Amino acid sequence: MKNLKKLLCGALSLTTILALAACGARTGGDHDDLGASGGDVPIIGISQYGQHGSLDNCREGFLQGLKEAGLEEGKDYQIDYQNASFDDNMAIQIAQAFSAEDAALMVGIATPSATACYAAAEDKDIPVVFTAITDPVGAKLDSGNITGTSDVLPVRPVGLTRALQPEAKTIGIVYTTSEANSVYSVKVYEEKAAEYGFTIASVGVTAQSEVTQAVDTLIAKGVDCFS
Repeated sequence: MKNLKKLLCGALSLTTILALAACGARTGGDHDDLGASGGDVPIIGISQYGQHGSLDNCREGFLQGLKEAGLEEGKDYQIDYQNASFDDNMAIQIAQAFSAEDAALMVGIATPSATACYAAAEDKDIPVVFTAITDPVGAKLDSGNITGTSDVLPVRPVGLTRALQPEAKTIGIVYTTSEANSVYSVKVYEEKAAEYGFTIASVGVTAQSEVTQAVDTLIAKGVDCFS
């Protein structure tokens, strides 16, 4: 799965080649259009929502794709990488900083970072690439100067759970209420559950500190398994 994500993210980065090349051809010696700190090298602003293996992998895959496309950092582009530490307000500030420095391209890794980049880039028509998003349509990232990949997976665990636990009746799910991917996944589970004779008991959390209590709540409700 990790290699697959790298390939997907790397392939996606190829879509930025023409945009970067166009920036260099269009501006020539006019440095104002290329970013205040970038000189004559276009700036790619990468906003990652937080430090996580899956999100790190997407960033590495994107950078790998640029190299495989023959683009050289420092010569063809300059990376401004920022981490929001899972803070929505920080993600917004990062995106606004990218816009202020006239980045040639913004990359949003995970939904909050991608939506923040999209909002900050819209007025300047800065292209945006997103990745690590389950439901880009639900996040309203399906129009405008934006493209990306969805990491949505079929909810096969529902069928697998039925095969492994034929007597089970209820699946417990703990999800993050502020994260669009989590909300979307719960909805898909609820739609699929009836096909296999399950009911879904879900508890939403807003912080990591609430997870243990949410799990205890579901156990008290008598769930047969967790997703």
